[in-house]
Amino acid sequence: MTAEDKEKKTEAEETEAGDKGSEAVRETADQQAESDKKTAKDADKDQKEVPEKEPEEEKEKPKAETKPEAKAEPKEESKVSETDQLKKQLADNKEKTLRLLAEFDNYRKRTTKEQAESFERGETKVIEALLPVIDNLERAITAGQTDGKDPEDDPFFKGIRMTYDQVLRVLKTFGVEQMEDEGKTFDPAQHNAMMHVDDEDKGEQEIVQVFQKGYKMNGKVIRPSLVKVAN
Repeated sequence: MTAEDKEKKTEAEETEAGDKGSEAVRETADQQAESDKKTAKDADKDQKEVPEKEPEEEKEKPKAETKPEAKAEPKEESKVSETDQLKKQLADNKEKTLRLLAEFDNYRKRTTKEQAESFERGETKVIEALLPVIDNLERAITAGQTDGKDPEDDPFFKGIRMTYDQVLRVLKTFGVEQMEDEGKTFDPAQHNAMMHVDDEDKGEQEIVQVFQKGYKMNGKVIRPSLVKVAN
């Protein structure tokens, strides 16, 4: 065999070996592709099998949902309890408000009464201070009538008399009036007895003389009369 024949044989063997290697590579690639396809099919199977289990889970869900319904009762009880507390608080606030209104009304009435009494006391003090002036006018009139002259002819006497009458009219506008006690029965709440006499012609505890006239203001005695009492 010549050298050329050996080279040709060698090249033929190498070509054949290359063809066998290529076929082996193709077979390996084909096996890998089949393996990938099988894996993909298995994955698809698994994904398809998952929805089949979903109905079982859906059936179990209502059972799980029934548990919160059982726990809803305490919430309702807490709501009722909270409502009762609010009602009680409202009742307490209402009672406090009514008490405050009652206290304020009592305070208003008390204050009004105190103001009226204070004003009346102030008026009484002023009038009590004027009473001695009226007493002196009465004494002047009495003295003018005992001189043996007709007092109506004396302008001075007339002036005193007119002043006296005017003062009484002014006092009357404030509810002040003289107490006419002569001939009445003695009353310790309205009279001060200065003297006591026995007189068969007079009744028991009868006032026979008035030394100083008493005065009332709105029906209340602001100065008692000084009198002489019989029997």
